Amino acid sequence: MTRPSARKKVKNPRLKVTRRTQDKHFKPKAVVHPVLAKVWDKKKTLAQNYEAIGLSLNLNSAAIPGSSGKGKVLETALPSSSSSSSESSDALPTPALLTEKGKRIPITDLSATMHTGVVLQAAKIKRDAKGNVIGYDVDDLNPMDSAFDEVLARAQEAKPKTKTVQELIALAQNGVTSFKFPSSGQLDWLHKLVQKYGDDTQKMARDRHLNVNQHTPAQLTRKLKAYWNFLRAYEVEDVTELTK
Repeated sequence: MTRPSARKKVKNPRLKVTRRTQDKHFKPKAVVHPVLAKVWDKKKTLAQNYEAIGLSLNLNSAAIPGSSGKGKVLETALPSSSSSSSESSDALPTPALLTEKGKRIPITDLSATMHTGVVLQAAKIKRDAKGNVIGYDVDDLNPMDSAFDEVLARAQEAKPKTKTVQELIALAQNGVTSFKFPSSGQLDWLHKLVQKYGDDTQKMARDRHLNVNQHTPAQLTRKLKAYWNFLRAYEVEDVTELTK
């Protein structure tokens, strides 16, 4: 049986957990990014804000046709005849770019080429009766073809639709690299190691007197990288002046 004290707790309205009580505890996360904070609407959902800015909430839904997401299929057609485009669209349902000659270049192959310089294609595996692989069926896609270069140049020159996306791209391309500098105590310690061993991290790791925390050579390499970044950033010639 339920204890009287427990029954009183259940009847107490202050302890009752309702949806309204949970809503009071919910605090939306603040948008820290300065570019997004200028155009962010707190009354809209995350998906609505992304759509207004010009970003895709789900990259998979934006690239795969017929997916459940709200992203649009990335398919662009250059001027071509309606007959050739309809035939090619029936042959390959995957999102692709159409050339003037009606040739389709899949988006996956194009994006992989733009980032890595290597053309990636999907292939069908041929197997014998025992299940062993005997060959592959690969679509004809020549990256040296003039049509491929034309579509690749057109995709690279394409500009984003919204000003916010342009600002994000410019910020990513011209972003300032931030370095994590060591503290004054670490500067003094690393300076002693460099004076004694130079850049030999193996000997630094075996020094029980200076390397009291038993840092490995890999850990010392990372710490020395921050040490040299500090010296280059502030153009310090004698670090002992900073550690006095």
